[in-house]
Amino acid sequence: QVKAVWIMATNPVDSLPEADRVRHALMACDTVVVSDCVASGDTLACADIRLPALGWGEKSGMVTNSERCVSRQRPFVKAPGDARADWWIISEVARRMGYSSAFPYQHEHQIFAEYSALTALAGRFGKRLDMTAAADLSADQYEQWQPQQWPLQGEPRCFGDGHFATPDGRARFVVCENPNVHRIGDAFPIILNSGRIRDQWHTMTRTGRAGRLFAHLSEPFAALHPNDIERYRLKEGGFVRLASKVGDALVRVTSDAGQRPGTAFMPMHWTDQFSRRARVDALVPARLDPHSGQPAFKHTPVNVSDWQPRWHGWLFTAAPPPAVEYWARVPVDAFLQAGQVQRYRLAGDADLTEQQLHDWLPDAAQWLALNDPATGHFRRAALDSEGRLLAWLAIGDELPLCDVEWLANCFADEADTPHLALLAGQPVDAGPDLGPVICSCFQVREKTIQAAVEEGADSVEAIGKGCQAGTNCGSCIPELRGLLESCSV
Repeated sequence: QVKAVWIMATNPVDSLPEADRVRHALMACDTVVVSDCVASGDTLACADIRLPALGWGEKSGMVTNSERCVSRQRPFVKAPGDARADWWIISEVARRMGYSSAFPYQHEHQIFAEYSALTALAGRFGKRLDMTAAADLSADQYEQWQPQQWPLQGEPRCFGDGHFATPDGRARFVVCENPNVHRIGDAFPIILNSGRIRDQWHTMTRTGRAGRLFAHLSEPFAALHPNDIERYRLKEGGFVRLASKVGDALVRVTSDAGQRPGTAFMPMHWTDQFSRRARVDALVPARLDPHSGQPAFKHTPVNVSDWQPRWHGWLFTAAPPPAVEYWARVPVDAFLQAGQVQRYRLAGDADLTEQQLHDWLPDAAQWLALNDPATGHFRRAALDSEGRLLAWLAIGDELPLCDVEWLANCFADEADTPHLALLAGQPVDAGPDLGPVICSCFQVREKTIQAAVEEGADSVEAIGKGCQAGTNCGSCIPELRGLLESCSV
């Protein structure tokens, strides 16, 4: 029934429950307008009209924090291209629709003054929000604003006197009963939880541009208790299909003894921009809390099943991913031309042809190839006329061994990389494998930390002194403690 919708500051195709249903609804809508500060996204793909909005560091205006402190925010990055402030975009659309008298704003301070005047309405309902003292704010006063809490003329701490915004001044408690949600018999025996991981943010529209933030966890995953992995005949590091009553996903399996048996965890960050089928909210039904309206993102009954592909592969290319059953993308930081080359982890359950392998790679002046049909192992490297690497592919019945970080640097390296090394996917003088990155801030790897422990580091602080791990943001400290425990065992 909705014929037009304007979406601002959110990514509902990924962040709302029954996300596939949301996408289908938007695709069926007559007019979809999306304001965003990025060029591509799952919601943007549904848009008929795209409007370039400002990012956080480009905005000018007022912000209110959770402790009621109103602060003046000033941009520290110049707005790119045609990007404009939301209030300006809305006012211009209204003006061109014939409503200019209702949207006469020329500066954001006028909007803040109007909002401040409107807070007088709160008093009619017994609320303490009062910013009417700022209703006559001039442009100069707006620019000189110093952080302060509302109510602007009142006690600094709301309800500190024990009186609340109710008719009799007493607080009201709302009785909230837990909904009767349980595993739906044998069909959906696992309860799926969703949430965040330490190195990504929301739907990765910004953090997904930094390849180093994928060094710790590069692919979408489902974490299950080891007993459940054994019970459902899954394989750690393999693949698992998750299906609910409204959707499904295909991700990697991670063993986590910290998971409660009978539960699973999936991160919320991966979208169709970064993986073939890992949008966790496509599994979440639109079951809402009756008081807050909050969806039950933390409690989705699902079933799990093993998926064993016939082949695995790596692909470095500037082209979109191939149409295979599984792919996950990581941007290549080392490539110097606007990050065009991407790294893809691939897997599929259909036999591959020589023509398919050829189609996945761009036209090239030179080719390097290695074929071993007996084992199903194939490698390709596409080079330009000067010997620079354009694309790289490796396929095998197991994931081909290669140094993906070294290969990423080959795309930015002007030097003539030995052809044998390119086919091997690692340098001729390759050193030992140091394991996954644990500390993203300083790119410290697992075996470096283990070596520090073996040399006598017996605390997180001692590890930090030895190799810097955990000495910046601190988000890796829980894993450092885990490594301390495992090394001591």
